[in-house]
Amino acid sequence: MKNHQAIAFVGPLSIPHRERMFRGIVDFAQSHGNWRFLFDPELQSISLASLEHCRVDGAFIFWSTPKDTEVARRIRIPVVNLSSEVEQTGLPTVLVDSRMMGRLAAEHLLDRGFKHLAYFGRRGAWYSKLRAEGFQEAVTAAGLACKLFEDAPLSRHRTDDLRRWMDAVEARLRELPLPLGLFVVHDHRARIVAELCHLAKLRVPDDVAIVGANDDTIVCELCRPSLSSVPNNGWEVGYRAAQEMHRLLQRKRPPKKTVFVQPGAVVPRESTNTIVIDDPEVRIAAQFIRRHIEDKPTVPLSIEDVVARVAVSRRWLEQRFPKLLGCSIKQYMDEARVRMAKRLLAQTDTPKLRLYEIAEKCGFENHQRFKAAFERLVGMTPRHYRAVLAKTPSDIEPIPPE
Repeated sequence: MKNHQAIAFVGPLSIPHRERMFRGIVDFAQSHGNWRFLFDPELQSISLASLEHCRVDGAFIFWSTPKDTEVARRIRIPVVNLSSEVEQTGLPTVLVDSRMMGRLAAEHLLDRGFKHLAYFGRRGAWYSKLRAEGFQEAVTAAGLACKLFEDAPLSRHRTDDLRRWMDAVEARLRELPLPLGLFVVHDHRARIVAELCHLAKLRVPDDVAIVGANDDTIVCELCRPSLSSVPNNGWEVGYRAAQEMHRLLQRKRPPKKTVFVQPGAVVPRESTNTIVIDDPEVRIAAQFIRRHIEDKPTVPLSIEDVVARVAVSRRWLEQRFPKLLGCSIKQYMDEARVRMAKRLLAQTDTPKLRLYEIAEKCGFENHQRFKAAFERLVGMTPRHYRAVLAKTPSDIEPIPPE
């Protein structure tokens, strides 16, 4: 029997969203590797420095500092980094694309009509910097400006300083223009911000709509209102990291660049369940369309159904929609169905849904209608979009026309 290879986990394992990363690593190991995993049963981790004195064959790093990088280079065993705490140089690294997470959060808020947008980040964290950049890029591309502010990690605040920190954040929230679309660096901090909004008598989502990051399901569902979030696609991050470890254990060359995994589409929950439209009839109509397509996408929806919901004339509503939303009622329906299609195309589950199945699930009359609407709104075909999500930024190649 072939000997098992000892693989160490370095860094805290109790952070909820990392469980998906561990599952990705374990799933790869069960089918490809003969690995056994080492970690401290009480601290849930072992230190990187201690590996110099242990018989280990490789290590995954989930928390890193410049000193950790120096140690990892010295210990001469395969090391794969999954931490974006600091920008890595010289270590094989697999990460979620944090810049894209910022873009997706911005697009989600822009799609709901927000003109005032802000990002609340974490000082000193590279991933926070990337999320801020992606958020700002998307907001700027929409012809708007956004506020960026940050603070130190909560764990660094002493108990006697925590109240002052919360007061300062609450005061900052009161200063920002309303209604506000706010992206917060991760779900734990987003939950605290939601609580501070409540204390400041700011309504979520009507005054402040909040998007978190990582999609820590328990945190998001326990938050009131429940928290919308950008998934970090942790399972694929872990699986790809395990693939790189497998290559290194076979003495193959590590990748020259960081491997970036695309995040999932925003999981919409109550914290962004609103639309910023001054006209109450148009707002009700738009909300009706969104909720119908999200809840019952395969049930036909006609313009007459929308008109009946708001009890105004069809002519009046068809004139008001383009003035306030920049599109017709039918185009607005297509946009809602295409958003759903983008979420389905981003899923990494196997077997993947075929394109005609996605068209049916999103309520399009047929595949051609789906393809035409998707290409018009996204700028590429559904097949190309799925291919782009499946590749790292440096690997993207043109897709032949369908």
